[in-house]
Amino acid sequence: MTVRLVKPEELEQWNTFVDAHHYLSSKLVGPTLRYVAEAQGQWLGLLSFGQAAYHLADRDHYIGWTDVQRGRRLSMIGQNSRFVLLCEQGAYPNLASRIMSQCLHRISADWQDAFGPSFVAVETFVDPQFFQGTCYKASGWERLGQTSGYGRARRDFYQQHDRPKEIWFKVLDRRGMRSLKSKRLPARLKPFETEYRVCPFKAPSLESLFNLFQNVPDHRGRKGRRYRLATLLCIVTLAVLCGHTSHRAIASFSKKLTQKQRKRLRCSRNKDGTYRAPQETCIRNVLESLDAECVENVLIQWMAGLDEHELSAICIDGKTLKGTASRNEDGIKDGALHLVSAVSHDSTRLVAQEAVDDKSNEIPAVQRLIERIPHLDGITVTADAMHCLNENAHLIGQKKGAITTSG
Repeated sequence: MTVRLVKPEELEQWNTFVDAHHYLSSKLVGPTLRYVAEAQGQWLGLLSFGQAAYHLADRDHYIGWTDVQRGRRLSMIGQNSRFVLLCEQGAYPNLASRIMSQCLHRISADWQDAFGPSFVAVETFVDPQFFQGTCYKASGWERLGQTSGYGRARRDFYQQHDRPKEIWFKVLDRRGMRSLKSKRLPARLKPFETEYRVCPFKAPSLESLFNLFQNVPDHRGRKGRRYRLATLLCIVTLAVLCGHTSHRAIASFSKKLTQKQRKRLRCSRNKDGTYRAPQETCIRNVLESLDAECVENVLIQWMAGLDEHELSAICIDGKTLKGTASRNEDGIKDGALHLVSAVSHDSTRLVAQEAVDDKSNEIPAVQRLIERIPHLDGITVTADAMHCLNENAHLIGQKKGAITTSG
């Protein structure tokens, strides 16, 4: 008996057998590998492996990783989504465990060849109403607990079915498994770690951000408009907070939002009642036509409302933004964006910022920055010595602030 990947021309036959012999359908979600176990050309069993569930309390507790580690390393966990025997029970002794053993010996390498990451462990679900998980136990799998009664209906959509299933787990790489909860992955697993950050803001904070973004004027035409501007700006803000800065990365982040998150952000709905996520083109078009200063003022106002510290001192300094320069005809980088910013000493939140004009310096930008700050009553302003000028002192004094130099 051998276990091999299903050939493209055999896919329809594989789906037909699964639909006929498995209590679930052959419809699978996300990247999937399909296997067939055969002897002398006769199909004896069918298996499929896909991506692990996003969140399982018992599994995550067993591994011991944090939410951020789970998000970055979940791709190293696989899931056995289908397992079907096509022969009569007892026809071949230990057939199920033999098929599983052969498949587990090759699944990690096959998945790496097809999709990139290498599996260090796999999981599966067993419905206790139909099965006892005997073949998994015989193959060295470990029962971790039960699910909460939800099933994945789409790539990022779960439906409640009120039939909790048993969670079974099999470690393929013990050293790699121990590394999943470590601060740093070993060099052989580091390339498989993805960028993932947990948004630190709760629902009330996001609600206040959405309400503030509704004050930003929308210059788009009404024809073809699917998403509210506040919805798109909230998604972009959350994506940037989680470390996604390019148009493509922001669009990828929006696709990973759950249905509850999309509903909270007022995303538009499909005909089947689910909420859709904006595509890269939509995000790019909106960002290119935005009033940057208006959006910046909203974000500054939002951060001020979240700051628990009373504003008593601010620091003014200038920095050049990395990655903003473009190359001229001679291949020399030029035109990098330079900003001067006012930041709170206590909480490091942004109070205001101003761009430095080309062929100019920070001094005029700092003066425009000071004029943008609503008030400086009782607030100390620290800055480099180059900004301790009579003009700046006069502007700050008009707002009842005090200026000092920073070494």
